[in-house]
Amino acid sequence: MYHCAIFFCTLTLRSLSHLVHSPLTHLSSNLPPSSPYSLLHSCLMLCLSSSFMKMGCHVEVLFLRYISAWDLDPGRCYRITWFTSWSPCYDCARHVADFLRAYPNLTLRIFTARLYFCEDRKAEPEGLRRLHRAGAQIAIMTFKDFFYCWNTFVENREKTFKAWEGLHENSVHLSRKLRRILLPLYEVDDLRDAFKTLGL
Repeated sequence: MYHCAIFFCTLTLRSLSHLVHSPLTHLSSNLPPSSPYSLLHSCLMLCLSSSFMKMGCHVEVLFLRYISAWDLDPGRCYRITWFTSWSPCYDCARHVADFLRAYPNLTLRIFTARLYFCEDRKAEPEGLRRLHRAGAQIAIMTFKDFFYCWNTFVENREKTFKAWEGLHENSVHLSRKLRRILLPLYEVDDLRDAFKTLGL
């Protein structure tokens, strides 16, 4: 199985706490030496970040365009891991879900720092559910994930990663919120009925 770890991060990599509060993203990748795409990883970051700024295209969709050109072997299994500062918007989630259905030999894991919701607060949750149904594994980033990204993708000049105040509490809160979004609707109805029975 080929594995590709992807990190969507801010253009300013001074700290991951700064990253969590910035809307700008670019893509850098970490590919194992055995991968036929290992030579692409150094130029991929530059191409995607500059293209993203020029095209105004969300980086998730831009990444799909690049991976479509990789001529994936249908006889091999591929696993891609994304670390993102925001969860995908509805349109990106729809595109990624369609892509996953077209490539059943590819699995996608998404670790996100924050859940993105625009003015229509029903669209993005539905997009996440659609992604989930297409086989994507979605989770909120924890200390361990930020630590991994700090040591793998950030030019940290050998500085130790330090968690900012509220990181753990925020991860727990968002994980619960994501779980409620991804729960099948019948399970949500069962929970509501249980709370009513308990008088809560």
